[in-house]
Amino acid sequence: MYAKVHIFLKVFKGSLKKLRSEGKDRVTHHAPIPAPDMAKIKNITTDNPKGLQQRVFVDIMLHFARRGNEGLRNLRRDSFSFEVDENGHEYAFVAHEEVEKKRQGVHRDDCPKQAVMYATGDPDCPIQNLKKYLSKLNESCQFFFQRPKKSFSQQCWYDNMVLGVNKLSKMMNDISEEAKLSQIFTNHCLRATAASVLSHSGVEHSVIKTITGHRNISSLQPYIQTTDTGTKHKCSSILSTYSNKHDQPTPHEDTNTPALPSTHNVQSNSFLVNQTQSPYSLFQNANINSGANITININK
Repeated sequence: MYAKVHIFLKVFKGSLKKLRSEGKDRVTHHAPIPAPDMAKIKNITTDNPKGLQQRVFVDIMLHFARRGNEGLRNLRRDSFSFEVDENGHEYAFVAHEEVEKKRQGVHRDDCPKQAVMYATGDPDCPIQNLKKYLSKLNESCQFFFQRPKKSFSQQCWYDNMVLGVNKLSKMMNDISEEAKLSQIFTNHCLRATAASVLSHSGVEHSVIKTITGHRNISSLQPYIQTTDTGTKHKCSSILSTYSNKHDQPTPHEDTNTPALPSTHNVQSNSFLVNQTQSPYSLFQNANINSGANITININK
């Protein structure tokens, strides 16, 4: 029996090695949305039902770092609440606990999400867009994502019908095409964008974890290890000019300065400096131990 298992494992490892050699073992993670594309999304008008819904969708997915299509159809008009913090700043938060990705043996309280969405005070304020969206929803429908009306009145912009799962799952695909983004992004790309932007902005990974709801920091690695285009360009420029820099003396290098005498008689954690006739001998017959602090005052 053991021999058969051993043969099976050997064949299995050989198959994995073959797949790696063919480059088929690579996992493609969801790409963060670049800043120029996010700027295009912000240019979507909120003066019609579809545009307003798209903007609110992006704001919610980004600020709450929501997983792809998880629970979108189950969101209700009362899913979000508004409060003011101790500094007088208004913010929105999810008013009820949501059932998210199942983790075997992990209690929901072990990785609680603490994501909120704050008001910015500018014309593109996500809180104002959310409030406007809620005010235009059909009161006869309890769901948050309702089908936009083709002919809408001043009061009600949406039909008494929830958007389907397929429509919600392709929301970012549609936005990518209509806003003419650089590529077709998925809903989950907004979650990747949230983690990546926060990481590149210097937010500690332990804090990002509370926004995204990841159980541990290692789960964030596919998101936070990505490098933006500007940084890639900078790194390439540094490497391209590396040889040029080493052709020239460094700013503090004087090619006419004679070399200092070498140090010898090294013993354990200290070194001895023998007397020498060199003008550069600062210490004659000195025994200097490691960890010593030396202050040199040079009078010109």
